Amino acid sequence: NWKLEQSWSFGPSWTEIFWWWVVTGKLATYWR
Repeated sequence: NWKLEQSWSFGPSWTEIFWWWVVTGKLATYWR
């Protein structure tokens, strides 16, 4: 369990958030 939190703490968290922000932003732009 702590390994998952550690891995998320090191990188994937902000990278996934950033990618999700980009994807959602593009989707919203295309949806309009």
